[in-house]
Amino acid sequence: MRNKILDSIYEIHGFDKRYRNETIFESSLGTSGVYGEITREGVDNIVNDFKSYFNNNTVFYDLGCGLGKMVFHIGIQYKVKKSCGIEYSKEKYRGSIDIQNKHCSTFNNINFIHDSIFEQDISDATVIYIDNTMYLKEQPNKKIYDKIPKDCFILCRRPLLSPDPHNVFTKIKNIKYSTTYNSKELIYGIK
Repeated sequence: MRNKILDSIYEIHGFDKRYRNETIFESSLGTSGVYGEITREGVDNIVNDFKSYFNNNTVFYDLGCGLGKMVFHIGIQYKVKKSCGIEYSKEKYRGSIDIQNKHCSTFNNINFIHDSIFEQDISDATVIYIDNTMYLKEQPNKKIYDKIPKDCFILCRRPLLSPDPHNVFTKIKNIKYSTTYNSKELIYGIK
């Protein structure tokens, strides 16, 4: 049953006209409205490679979750304590709520927040994923890093700190972590 639910969710296309981004992103953050997603296989590979961080005590956040496919996947398949997506785009957020209502309303460990990732309290996070590929300036990346709680496991696409003064992050490039826009690089570490 869990696989059927995930099959249905991953069939939904992020460029569906109902979910197109019309929200204006703040240019001062150095962001772009470009949209892409980690693939289903990419999520499974991340969780399998870092399985010690994904268990029934995990509080997972996807910062900038889009339609929330990774949030659904981790909440449904890996039965974490909490799987939460934060999304600024009202269209993508509404899409995640629509998907949740249609496909997995019985999973009470999954939720979504419509807000800026800079405005939310994520102090309970044990694992954070952020696809910060399109964060073009250093400032938003550092601002995100400063919000992350101590001892949290972080997965991202670009360095959050430049330079990394504490050698917190390791960079790997592997097809296993592919996205729909062909990014393979993954950076990880513990704050």
